[in-house]
Amino acid sequence: MSTNKVYGDSPNEIPMSELETRYDYSRPEDYAGVKESCRIDQTMHSLFGASKAAADLVAQEYGKYFGMNTCIFRGGCLTGPSHSGVELHGFLSYLVKVALSGGTYSVFGYKAKQVRDNIHSHDVVRAIEEFAANPDPARFTTLAGGAATASPCSKL
Repeated sequence: MSTNKVYGDSPNEIPMSELETRYDYSRPEDYAGVKESCRIDQTMHSLFGASKAAADLVAQEYGKYFGMNTCIFRGGCLTGPSHSGVELHGFLSYLVKVALSGGTYSVFGYKAKQVRDNIHSHDVVRAIEEFAANPDPARFTTLAGGAATASPCSKL
């Protein structure tokens, strides 16, 4: 398991349009989300993202050089029944916790128009099972649903 943090800030180069309640991709070719061809070098990473990028590349190299059936799943906002989110990590489970407790949910930046593309742990497991059933060397994929399944934070 890897993370979409391997892309660093390079996804910020994708043209976006500001709509009334959210930001959205400006070009139809971007509607499916960040492509695996998005560069991971010459971009600003967090230390977490840089460490995941290093492991991501090592797994790819093992697949290429030794023909090992490796797959790197780059997850974004993962969620599920056992997720224990906190304010700055685990958006959806934290939002539910705040709503159930009657607390206040804080939105940071982006005019409260940021969008999160959550993927359920069941779907992550299904992706892993699919790869295990049909493996091949050095595969990597971003686990996301793109614009069709993303939810604007300001509408939640």
